[in-house]
Amino acid sequence: MTPESSIRARQREREAADRAARWRHQRAVARVRVVDEILAEYATSYCGRALRRTEVAPMESAIDVPGITWSIGGDVMVEYLYNDRGPSRVLVHELALFDEIKRNLRSRHVTIERRSRS
Repeated sequence: MTPESSIRARQREREAADRAARWRHQRAVARVRVVDEILAEYATSYCGRALRRTEVAPMESAIDVPGITWSIGGDVMVEYLYNDRGPSRVLVHELALFDEIKRNLRSRHVTIERRSRS
């Protein structure tokens, strides 16, 4: 085996691992799609402001944690923190949303927690 073929083999393995990580992340994000619907309703009906959804995929940023942040008018309402080695976390900062999210988001892959806004 030449050094060049060894490098190509490692590169193929890395690409396969990256594809698998992206697939796992997409699957995890699909589990929390119901949060989009709940927050869109809350933003338009109760707040009268636009909902902003920011998603960071794994290996996309060296600084930001992979996951999703939903905010309304600059205030973070809910965060989804992706964890590929165990249950991911949904942090609900707006307590008015907690019961609705808890009722509609049922998965053993996600832990839902309350967080007060500081």
